[in-house]
Amino acid sequence: IHPVMAAKQCATCDHIGSGRFGLNIVSGYNKADFELFGIKMLDHDERYLYTEEWTTILKRLWSEKERFDFNGKYFQLKGSVGNPLPVGQPKIISAGSSEAGRRFAIKHTDFLFMCILKL
Repeated sequence: IHPVMAAKQCATCDHIGSGRFGLNIVSGYNKADFELFGIKMLDHDERYLYTEEWTTILKRLWSEKERFDFNGKYFQLKGSVGNPLPVGQPKIISAGSSEAGRRFAIKHTDFLFMCILKL
């Protein structure tokens, strides 16, 4: 889902829930899911770079009242605005256990769910 569409959908859900909304961000792992939408599956670490850019846009749309342009590697936006803004501050969740997934979560999420294996 394009980050502008996702931001607007999430803000609407946040309004319905009176500020109680959370988003689980997944960078994808199943090639068939990407093929279903005609999208090339990027390499593992590059998927997290894409997701970082996606999440940066999402957060700006949730927090900035003025229109902005964005010129990234994966997204180029002109005059983007997140109207309506969320009521609360939606929580972002991730479950990436790889090194790239953990780096993404530390920088961009409120919660990280990880598998911890006892050997």
